[in-house]
This record gives sequence, C-alpha cells and structure tokens, in this order.
Amino acid sequence: MTQSVRGAKQDRQGHLLEGAVRGKRRVEITVERDDLLIIRQRRSPGPTWCPSCGDRVPMVTPEVAAGLVRVTARAVYRSVEAGQVHYTETAEGQVLICLRSLQQQISMPDRVRESEQ
Repeated sequence: MTQSVRGAKQDRQGHLLEGAVRGKRRVEITVERDDLLIIRQRRSPGPTWCPSCGDRVPMVTPEVAAGLVRVTARAVYRSVEAGQVHYTETAEGQVLICLRSLQQQISMPDRVRESEQ
C-alpha cells in the first residue's frame, strides 16, 4: 500500500500522504505599525508667540517634546542650547518648545541624533 521514497510516504498513485515530509518552505511576515500620540496638558499654553518664527505657534514643555521625538528631556534641552529648536520662557520661568521648529527638527534626524550625544 505505501512505500518510502526519500523518507516521504506515498500511496500507489505516487501522491504524498498526510504527514509526509515535503520540501522546505520560507515564510516571510511583514508587520506594519501606525502610532498615534495624543498630547493633553492640564493647562495647555495654546498658540504662543515664538520670537524666532515671528508667529503664534503651539508650544509644549520639554518633557512633552521629548516624548514626541522619543528622546530624553535632556536631549531636548541640548537642542535648545544648540539653537536647533525654538523656545520661549514664561514669566514663571517655564521653558516652552516651539512645535513648528520641533517638526522641522524631526525631518532632519541626523540633527536630533547629534543632540543626544
């Protein structure tokens, strides 16, 4: 009824039987991922005057900016010190980062990496 051909069991017509060994297969899996980041602040400063842009733009704290570009808050402060992103200080001394300049910084990933070093 069955005979073994190179380790594979076949019936009399030459068809492979269930459980028979077949050739190797390669399976390639591609995973796509979309991220959505929602920023909610208790007292969002809203559009604030950015002296460098010369316009009212959305501003965020350095900690929120760090979360947006996935770096440390210290890396954001280094970018501020290097003049790579715009910022302003409130009357209370809080630093706010210009989202417009941060978006421009994101489109130049080499500059963001430099600020992390």
